[in-house]
Amino acid sequence: MNTSGIHFTKNPKEAARGLARRAIQKLSAEWIAEASEQIAARVLALPAVCDAATVGCYLATPHEVQTRRIVAALLQAGKRVAVPAWHRT
Repeated sequence: MNTSGIHFTKNPKEAARGLARRAIQKLSAEWIAEASEQIAARVLALPAVCDAATVGCYLATPHEVQTRRIVAALLQAGKRVAVPAWHRT
C-alpha cells in the first residue's frame, strides 16, 4: 500500500474493483435512496423500457442503487423481468 491508501496489485482490474467497492461502502443510505428514486423515474420513462415486453434488471445489494421499485413497476405493467442468476459462494 502506498501513502494514498491504494493497494497496487499485478491485476489492474482487481485494483479498480477494490476502489469501487470501497467507494460504494461509503455511500449513505439517504444518498442511495434518493439516487434510487431518481434513477427509477428515469428508467421507467425511457421509450425503450415502455415499449419492451421483456426488461433485464439486476437485483441490488444493500449498498447499490435499489431496483425494487423498477422491478415492481415493470411487473405491474405486465412486462417480463429477466434477472441474472445469483448464488452465494
